Amino acid sequence: MLRLIIRRLLGMIPILLIIITITFFLLRLAPGSPFANDKAFPPEVIQALNEQYGLDKPLHIQYFNYVKELMKGNLGPSTRYVGRSVNELIWQHLPTSVVLGLLAYLFALVLGLIIGIISSLRQNSLLDYVSMAVAMLGISLPSFVLGPLLVIIFSLTLFWLPPARWGEPKHLILPALTLSAVYIAYIARLTRSGMLEVLRADYIRTARAKGLAESVVVLRHALRGGIIPVISFTGPALTFLLAGTIVVEKIFAVPGLGKIFIEAANSRDYSVVMGLTLFISTVLVVMNLLVDITIGLLDPRISYK
Repeated sequence: MLRLIIRRLLGMIPILLIIITITFFLLRLAPGSPFANDKAFPPEVIQALNEQYGLDKPLHIQYFNYVKELMKGNLGPSTRYVGRSVNELIWQHLPTSVVLGLLAYLFALVLGLIIGIISSLRQNSLLDYVSMAVAMLGISLPSFVLGPLLVIIFSLTLFWLPPARWGEPKHLILPALTLSAVYIAYIARLTRSGMLEVLRADYIRTARAKGLAESVVVLRHALRGGIIPVISFTGPALTFLLAGTIVVEKIFAVPGLGKIFIEAANSRDYSVVMGLTLFISTVLVVMNLLVDITIGLLDPRISYK
């Protein structure tokens, strides 16, 4: 296991380097510049701004300078938020996205597992059909449709929850539900299929033959093997929940990473887009490593050589 961890940590370096290189050159080769949308600046001012941020140098020099600063932990200055570094912006907005992402992850995990387990235990019943139909609906509805729909129902019709803003626990519920809906559906379907496979295994029949209570058979024996596909899915899913809040944050006016990512992309703020892309990629690679470790610990049949 230790060899796996060391090997995967070393493997992260070329992966992240490739991501940095591709993202850097795609951004620089795209039309426009960070100062193209500003109001009629004289050419001298534009030239001075380019010199200040090092954008007047040849592309390969800009690349090596960026990588050099990156190795020091410096993600560079923002051209949109003057006087602010990308590091400061990420640390300022990260807690909001983390809180929203973790709550959505909790909703997805708890509701998805419960629905999946009940469906597997009541296979081909009305409850099973309804659960899977709702799960399919959750997969089919994009967040930019589901979010406004929830606002119309719970905010503008029933007046139970606020439609937007941030700061109180009640502001979290609708964004978290919108963000987690598709993951609830995927986890429910994965749990159902994994549990159905495990419930037909010989060791489950042996456990029942010994006279163990059904709750013990399901929760202690079947669930451990049945949730392995869910664990494989939830690792990357957690990353996407933390980083994929762009649309949801826009709908509910949540001041997280998604908000500054949209603003940075619209204003060609190269450093912020690069920094957020690198940050999300690093979290994704680390989460995949943690998933592999967790699966190895849960399933003794899996060995890493």
